[in-house]
Amino acid sequence: MMKFFRSMLICLLFTTGQSLFCSSSLLPDTTGIEESETKQASISIKSNLNGLLVYIDTCYIGTVPIDSVQVATGYHIIKFIHPENRNWSFQTVAETLSLKESEHIHYNIQYPYLYRISTIPYNATVVVGDSIYGTTPLIIRASSDSINISIFKEGYRKITLNPISDIIKSDFILEQEKNSPQLRGSEYLLNIESKSYTPIYLSTFMTVSAGAVSAYCKIKADKYYNDYQRTGSEASLRDVHRFDRMSAISLIVAEIGFFMLSYLLFSQ
Repeated sequence: MMKFFRSMLICLLFTTGQSLFCSSSLLPDTTGIEESETKQASISIKSNLNGLLVYIDTCYIGTVPIDSVQVATGYHIIKFIHPENRNWSFQTVAETLSLKESEHIHYNIQYPYLYRISTIPYNATVVVGDSIYGTTPLIIRASSDSINISIFKEGYRKITLNPISDIIKSDFILEQEKNSPQLRGSEYLLNIESKSYTPIYLSTFMTVSAGAVSAYCKIKADKYYNDYQRTGSEASLRDVHRFDRMSAISLIVAEIGFFMLSYLLFSQ
């Protein structure tokens, strides 16, 4: 009985092994089959600002405008960087791009316009359209080049920029109104149209020259006083009093000139 079961087991193992061997020999041979090429699509790019640097994922593909470039199908991140990319105020625009096989996409990127506005004097109010945007110095980002920008400051004439057709970096000198009460304090400083600095020059000259005369007279008075102590001469004593008076008067004139100069420089 044991021999019978042993014989049956051997026959079963032999039959199963043969079946497995035959089955494997029927599988298709996949060796030598080449992988298919990467599927491609194409894209052309235009923008309202030529010269933008274009990156797809991490690859640089050129500058706008781009007529046509081959790109692998699927999802990508496309980035647009301003040519002056070292300037922190120019932002990078990044968008998601989906491409299908043999597809051609015409891409039009609207890069935001940048307006950098500063005024002399500063702290002027900037109005964009009908809304107050802030006070100068100010950076404005807009999606259009036809926005209305106005600059206001009390006592100064209004400036209107309409429209601005390019990215600008502008400093504006506000022109003061003729009847402004602020103009009465020191007209030669506050009136932008006036370029005369004569009062400042005169007060500076008076301060420096009077101070120099005062110092010179004081030195001469000390010299004659030493002579008087050594000789007891009445003439030397009179010279001491004379140069002391001149030194005191010159010092007063220098102080007056200094106060005038300070007023001219700091008054509004």
